[in-house]
Amino acid sequence: MTTHPDTLFKHTFGHVQRHRLVGDIIRKFSDNRSDVYEMALKGLDFNQPIRILDIGCGYGRFTGHLKQLVPAGSRCTGLDLLTENRQPFLDTARKIDPEADFIAGPADQIEEIADNSYELIIIAYSLNFFSTIIPDLARILAPDGQVVIINHTRHFLKELVQDIILALSNSAIAGQARLNHEQLISDFNDENGSSFLTSHFKTVEYIDYPNQLSFSPGELDRFFIYLDFKLPMLVQTNQSETDADLTRFKEILFKRIRQGSQVSGVYRLNKDDCIFRCRQPVKGDVPDVRKT
Repeated sequence: MTTHPDTLFKHTFGHVQRHRLVGDIIRKFSDNRSDVYEMALKGLDFNQPIRILDIGCGYGRFTGHLKQLVPAGSRCTGLDLLTENRQPFLDTARKIDPEADFIAGPADQIEEIADNSYELIIIAYSLNFFSTIIPDLARILAPDGQVVIINHTRHFLKELVQDIILALSNSAIAGQARLNHEQLISDFNDENGSSFLTSHFKTVEYIDYPNQLSFSPGELDRFFIYLDFKLPMLVQTNQSETDADLTRFKEILFKRIRQGSQVSGVYRLNKDDCIFRCRQPVKGDVPDVRKT
């Protein structure tokens, strides 16, 4: 399982307004104009109130798409590592459930949740951080419930990764920093997700969401906001580097991206996502194939 320090999550996902802005940038500059959240939820139909758990809920973007889908009287709970997301999530969730709840702390807290507690569990862009909870997802899901997962693919940001590698090689932090992209996406992705999920669910539906982000040279200021948000997750640095060294590395990276976009007329990078919809949970003592 990929492990990141809590301070890194706080530095990125803990800045709620910045996180919202990045989500808006992704939506605006995506070539695929279909909404990935709506695609993930398409066809779900509930004829009575349900219990919902949003794991890694953040400020509630995924939960917000449930408003027109779930019946009145449904109950909604968010679980997230960062307390900064409590009020933003509740502001969204209480449009569905006036008594919505928020649980602060790591995702493995679901080990303490009773069996069959939820009819719908949703997880967006975070299962790769805590993939060992998959057996407990099946355990706490009601027999007629569903788990809906949105995640990045292994090709996520591949063009940007190549630019980062080249920028690192020409910077003062070369040899003192390492690319974290492979670790970030390897635990759970489009290629291995189904094999792990089918150990715990009898029915696993996979949906491709092909996408690119495209920025013209004049729009790169918006891309650089997105890049500033993502970079701490993609590049792991040592404490010994100075702020000046890190700033210089970013300058080299930004310059390379800007020059490339001017030559081609656009900067494109992979933003393919994948969707898994899981039903018929396997109950009982099922071995966790993910743990080593």
